Amino acid sequence: MCLLLAALALAGGKKRFAVLFALLFFPLGMALPRLYESGPDPALSALEGKRITVAGSLYENAQKRQNGSVKIPLKIESATHGDQTAPVNAKVIVYSNGHENLAYGDEISVRIRARRITGFKNPGATDYARRLAQSGVFFTAYAEADKIKPLGSRERSGALLRLVNGLRRDYAVFIRQNLPNSQAEIVNALSIGEKSALDETLKRKFTTLGIGHLFAISGLHVGIAAVFFFMTVKWLLKRSEYIMTRFVVPQIAAGLTIPAVFLYALLAGFGNSSVRAAIMAAVYLVAMISGRRDDRMNALAAAAVIILLFTPNALFEPSFILSFSAVAGILLALNRFGVKNPESGENRTLARKTSLALIAVVFTTAAATMTTLPFVVNMFGVAPVLTFPANIVAMPIALAMVPLCVVAVAVFAALGFVPEFLLSSLSLLSVTLTAVAEALFSLSPAISVPQMSRLTFALFYMALAAAFFVKRGRKTAQVAAAVLVVCLTASATYDFRPAGNGETEAAFFDAGRKNIALFTFTDGSTVLVKGGFSRKARSAFIGSAVVSRALLAKRITKTDHLILLANDQSQLNGAAALIENNSVENLWINGAKLNNKLWKTVENYGVTWKKIHKSPPVHDISKNGATQLKFLRLEDFTVADSRFPRPVILKIVCGKTSFLLMESIHNIHSDVEKFDIVDIVENRELRSDLVFLPEITKRNKNALLRLVRSARPSVVVCRMCKKMFGENPTFEIRETEIEGMVSVFTDGEQITRTEVFSPRRHSVPQTRAPYLREATQSP
Repeated sequence: MCLLLAALALAGGKKRFAVLFALLFFPLGMALPRLYESGPDPALSALEGKRITVAGSLYENAQKRQNGSVKIPLKIESATHGDQTAPVNAKVIVYSNGHENLAYGDEISVRIRARRITGFKNPGATDYARRLAQSGVFFTAYAEADKIKPLGSRERSGALLRLVNGLRRDYAVFIRQNLPNSQAEIVNALSIGEKSALDETLKRKFTTLGIGHLFAISGLHVGIAAVFFFMTVKWLLKRSEYIMTRFVVPQIAAGLTIPAVFLYALLAGFGNSSVRAAIMAAVYLVAMISGRRDDRMNALAAAAVIILLFTPNALFEPSFILSFSAVAGILLALNRFGVKNPESGENRTLARKTSLALIAVVFTTAAATMTTLPFVVNMFGVAPVLTFPANIVAMPIALAMVPLCVVAVAVFAALGFVPEFLLSSLSLLSVTLTAVAEALFSLSPAISVPQMSRLTFALFYMALAAAFFVKRGRKTAQVAAAVLVVCLTASATYDFRPAGNGETEAAFFDAGRKNIALFTFTDGSTVLVKGGFSRKARSAFIGSAVVSRALLAKRITKTDHLILLANDQSQLNGAAALIENNSVENLWINGAKLNNKLWKTVENYGVTWKKIHKSPPVHDISKNGATQLKFLRLEDFTVADSRFPRPVILKIVCGKTSFLLMESIHNIHSDVEKFDIVDIVENRELRSDLVFLPEITKRNKNALLRLVRSARPSVVVCRMCKKMFGENPTFEIRETEIEGMVSVFTDGEQITRTEVFSPRRHSVPQTRAPYLREATQSP
């Protein structure tokens, strides 16, 4: 509401009131979502973790994901457990291996085990749980395709929405059946905004190049579509002499273009960026119809108001932030630096038109890049370097593809298929776009940068404000702008956090069943350890999203040693993502081979990789020999399947302090029921100040208990293990799933303190007194 008043005040020329309303809007925007947040449905909460049969309808189309699974957004109305059925009103995201053709309004019955969505508590982590909670989603579940029973379509659902979503679903299926996978997903993304199945590697390359916006239906796409609709309707109307002699053709064409633009936005999924662009286009067209001069900033404000009235939580979504900041930057830059060309359009030569178009692309790209740079850095951890050439090359391809995609959707809606020549054209353009991205990406188009601090944010936008609003010729203002730029550069390159006082930090991540630890030594070198074997071929989400973001949040852009204690596909794919996002020098593998993706990544980035079971047991990783890696392994153990890791314990020695980490094999190999590494390794090798335990199960519980007794640690870090050690253990226990990321500090003599990560207050000290090694006893 405050933003609406601000827009009206601007329209009335009262800028002081506009600023006041804008300042009021932001604290209200931060507070309102908290007021409207509701908890999970009590009935479903009582059934959490139990096998239940639920019935409900889809509130969105089912989406095929890049890993082949299907995401089914389901609104549950009833749940049956045993012989009792209870009414439920809850949204659940169900993942399955089939039924990608389910659409909005379809009713289904499915047997699931609902799980509460929880986010990871690490630096730089996106709070997915809260983001989904703001949309009313608190639970997730998995169901095999044969457990899902379609019950038909709900007639009382909106007829238009069912029609549009059915068209989107059928079009996406048709394109996937008639084009190769990568080309089909690009066409679907540019046609109907369906990008859930896009290859993650391809999306990362486009994002790194600064052209990821091509896959999100936004102002570029809606603008091209609006011009296409307008010119087509105008050309058709001019065919009629009756209309030409009695009406103003451009005004009629503008009026007919408005519903076409909103229909296009609806076909594109009605996301924030497409709605914003459609509203702005509509305001511009209404101004054309009325003969008045349009105000683009007011149009942008109106678009924001309309979106936030219906979805207040959109204020915190990346798509909303990036979309509106980019357009605002372009409009402010045009207002400040735009130069009116006295030449009329008819007198311009082809070369002149081409040069002006090129200048427009460079200008808008620069404005959008500068205004969104802090958000891009903190959201994706990269600063694009080749944004300008990438956009200059990719824009013409997009200008050609978007109208063809619009025609393809229209033809499919009318005929039920897309002609072969149109499919061939879209295929050729998508191949060209991919080839351009691959070629530019090979030139190292971006650099990984740590997240910006709040001070950096403030200085950055103060510098932009000085550039946009300071009038020319005022030397004082220009000097102030220069000072801001200097301060910005200093804040971006200097770490204002307190120094570590010469201490080594061992950070243990909250990463679910994955065991991830980061060691940062006093000389600046780093060791990242990843474990937690999984039989399922999962995605690289933990490596690419959780670990990479945490490293950048801790201002770490280089990893000296990446050690994989597990060698399943998710670990290998996650390692490839880490190498791409963060500089890695040495890679250690606890297995016989790499998969194809990791092998190519290692070759492309020149990473040195070694096999743990074929390397010497002790490695000095510091110049003075104070820091060592020790691999305690069972030499004569035979692995029947090369996909499984070997039994190994990693011991990291820092001065007189040591840390013990291991990958449990009791949950992997069926022939190690009685295996206990304590029988193989001498107790003096197991003695450590800290033990980081893998996931505890019935099969490995006794072995891990014996390991802890032999290690005699001061601190035990685990996912959840307090119950296992009784009420009065003689060592401190830290649980990452409960407390979040745990940081342990040592001065080389002893452990000095531990901290747990708080998303709001960052690291919170938990222990200030040093740990005394002599005081520790066997539990």
